[in-house]
Formats: sequence, C-alpha cells, structure tokens
Amino acid sequence: MAEIILRQALGGDVSSLAEMRQAYFHEETGKPGPSDFPTRMADHVRQVLGSSNEPIFVAEVEGCLASCIWVKVTVKVPWPEPFEASWAYVTNVYTRPEFRGQGIGTALLEHVQAWAKRQPGLEFLILWPSDNSAQWYQRMGFESTEAVVYKVRAHA
Repeated sequence: MAEIILRQALGGDVSSLAEMRQAYFHEETGKPGPSDFPTRMADHVRQVLGSSNEPIFVAEVEGCLASCIWVKVTVKVPWPEPFEASWAYVTNVYTRPEFRGQGIGTALLEHVQAWAKRQPGLEFLILWPSDNSAQWYQRMGFESTEAVVYKVRAHA
C-alpha cells in the first residue's frame, strides 16, 4: 500500500474538501445537492483553515485526499479548577469509497486522538455516529453515553 500522509488541511486542499463534502451528502441523501454548494463550501473551508478551534485533518495518499475529519473545539465557561477547559465535536468524518477498507480512516482518527491528547484542557471528543459507524467508533475507544438533546428543527 502507498504511504499515508496524515496532516492538517492546507490551502491547496480547499477544492478537494468541498468535493468530498458534496460526495458525502450525495451518499447520505441520494441527491446531488445545490449546484452552488462546491463554491459555498470552498469559501467556508477557506474561512476555517488554520483555525486552532476548527482544525481539519486529512489523510493523503499519492497526492489525493483520501479521508478527512473536521473538529470543532468549544471552550467551556471557566470553572475554578481547571479554569480553562474545552471539548471538541468530531464531524464530517469521510473516506472516499475507493480508499475504504484500507485502514486510512482508522489511521486518521488515531492521528486526531493523538492531537486531542496534546491539547491542554481538552477534556473529551464527542460525535454523533451513524448506525453504520457506531461499532467502529467504539473499537476506537469512544464510549456510548446518553445525551439529552433539544432539537430546534429537523435536519433538512
């Protein structure tokens, strides 16, 4: 297997990340999505690139982005001890179909977990897995907990 490069996204990854998000939408919904989505998504990627609160992690194989994981860090309201704490939401975990089953997504998630352990004050990673991915996340050390959620509106 070719070498897997695990890293944070760079400016040259913008269009690939936008394409991957649209492909993910298409796989989940069966719809192509709005024609202007790639442009709007690319603008969004440019806005968050390099942000310490919204890192985007990618796995690159032979010059192609094979997988991505987005993380959104939320700083908690200060508490006497520890004063500075945060948690992070893991989202947009996607591996292109042609790269699935090769351990690339697993390697990238392990990379994100190692990054998380190096972040001072970061207490936990949280995500909402699909039915298909729940067991994978559990194998990767994630634990199921009961969440109390108020849904403002249904997901489109």
